[in-house]
Amino acid sequence: MFTTDREAKEFLVSMIVAESSRTGVSLSKIEEKMLYFSETDWTLPDILKVNDAFEKQYNQVEYEEKLRASFVVFARRLAGQRNLSPGTMLLGCFAAEITISW
Repeated sequence: MFTTDREAKEFLVSMIVAESSRTGVSLSKIEEKMLYFSETDWTLPDILKVNDAFEKQYNQVEYEEKLRASFVVFARRLAGQRNLSPGTMLLGCFAAEITISW
């Protein structure tokens, strides 16, 4: 489906942002950009500045909790489109996350 890790990451980020919007979870630009964070693989050119701002302004645990619900809803919806169980889809997404070093 994807030819590069960047394409996979961009797809997942766009879907998580869209699902967050659909479920009424508001993400700031900094929070959206943090979805691209990686220490080893492709990321946004300004990610170090974004990370510094994030660390000063946000709570990591609250941010992860905020995203968790949207991610689960996204995985369930995508699983249904592909005739997979939500658990299988979540495992696939987490495997992709590890592969693209999220």
